[in-house]
Amino acid sequence: EWKDFYSTILERSFIFQNKKIEDLVVLSAKERYLKILNDTPYYFQRVSNKVLASYLDISPETLSRLKSQ
Repeated sequence: EWKDFYSTILERSFIFQNKKIEDLVVLSAKERYLKILNDTPYYFQRVSNKVLASYLDISPETLSRLKSQ
C-alpha cells in the first residue's frame, strides 16, 4: 500500500515538474503570469511578490510591471 502511495506521489511530482519546465520554455513571462493568475488566483493574495516572481522565473520588477498592466 505504501509502495503504491509513494509511486503515485512520485508520478504526480514528475508530471508537475515537467509541465512547469515546459511552461518556462514555451510561454513568455506575461503568458506565465496570466496562466497562474487564471489557474490559482489565491497565490496573489497569500504569497509575496518576491516569492511569486521567483516561482514564475522573472524579476520582481517584471512582475510589478505585469501587475500594473
